[in-house]
Amino acid sequence: MPWNGGKNLAGGVPQVTVVNKCAGATAEETGAVATTGWLARAWPAFWRGFRCRCPACGTGRLFHGYLTVHDACPDCGRPMSIYRSDDAPPYFTVLIVGHLMLAGVLLLEVTASPPMWVQMAVWVPLTLGLTLGLLPRIKGAVIAAHWALDLVERRGEDPAS
Repeated sequence: MPWNGGKNLAGGVPQVTVVNKCAGATAEETGAVATTGWLARAWPAFWRGFRCRCPACGTGRLFHGYLTVHDACPDCGRPMSIYRSDDAPPYFTVLIVGHLMLAGVLLLEVTASPPMWVQMAVWVPLTLGLTLGLLPRIKGAVIAAHWALDLVERRGEDPAS
């Protein structure tokens, strides 16, 4: 799909098509919905971003370094630095890692009740590793979501327009 200058939504309106999934039933009766347009493009872009690839083409690297976003995709040339992720990736990373670690700590404590040094030896490195591993992937997914929804930072423009 050729780049259309950042206009990812058709006329700014999400496109949703209702389809019939049950023979003889209407779409309104079944509530079946198939997605087309921006939502159909959002999931592959989200997965590409999670793999730290360009959400548009899926081949170019999104980052140079650990978390520094390329100004443009090295392969397709689409601008990437206009999609800001701000505080969302650390927030989602802490949310995910915190829930996983808390569940693991409580499960281990209830089932085995190991000494405190064992808990520290297991959970501190696991927490650090999981946090450092997920942070760039979540940042890529947030940037991909911004790309799919055309949420662009527009500097110097009046927000009311």
